[in-house]
Amino acid sequence: MNVLLSWSKEKSRVAASALHEWLPTILPGIEPWMSSKDIAKGREWFNELQGVLEQTRICIICLTMENVRSPWIYYETGAIANNGPNVLICPYLIGLGPSILADGPLGKWQCTTADREDTWKLIRSLNQHALDSKHDLAMVEGHFQTSWMTFRRQIEKLLIDDTDDNEEFVSTDVDQMAGLNLTSEAREMVLKVAKDPDGRLLYVTTYGGTIFQAGGSNVCPDQSPRTVAKWKRALDALVANKILESQGHKGNVFALTALGFDIADVISGDASLRRP
Repeated sequence: MNVLLSWSKEKSRVAASALHEWLPTILPGIEPWMSSKDIAKGREWFNELQGVLEQTRICIICLTMENVRSPWIYYETGAIANNGPNVLICPYLIGLGPSILADGPLGKWQCTTADREDTWKLIRSLNQHALDSKHDLAMVEGHFQTSWMTFRRQIEKLLIDDTDDNEEFVSTDVDQMAGLNLTSEAREMVLKVAKDPDGRLLYVTTYGGTIFQAGGSNVCPDQSPRTVAKWKRALDALVANKILESQGHKGNVFALTALGFDIADVISGDASLRRP
């Protein structure tokens, strides 16, 4: 075992299982380990897992909205972090943006989003650090490009998550300020609107698509119905919790409230976002 695949809850388990199968086809010699596959039947799983955690130097944490604030994920990450300064902890974000980690315990580690470009960067890092002998990068890239779409199809169904609030969700200061557990889209929307010169969002639906415009660009460039629905749900939640407020009689212009700017400050740590 040279890479631990950390998971919690069903969607995260599916993602970890896909990585468990896929990684050795990209990087021959890599030995991914995950508890549901590599603990023998009849073994005392917690003690065996504890032993693995004590030896782990490289870990990929599979994160979806339903487990991104799971206490179990925090436990495993903390146990691995205690193994020394040279450990590699790689949060792998499935259907999430990096801002979801910004104000939480996982924010200190460089994360990877589950898209082609960022996943390739993760593969290169594993080739560099997880193997005793590095593979030729051109060969690895060939394997990656050939099999990426097969892997992508395995995790596509995980890119939407209907879980907003979960009784095991560990809320951060931002979530408590907002009065709800903010999704990745809600956080990105707040940050984009905070950087808009007028602190406003324009929401327009046309035959050509749906626009959530702030700072001169659509914050939701992916126009698939599923993705647009997630961003609309985020907008509705922000308005309902007085983080954005409707302006004008048409109901398609929204301004960030003082609470919204405070939330943006905490997420980004950027005092320049503050308004007098």
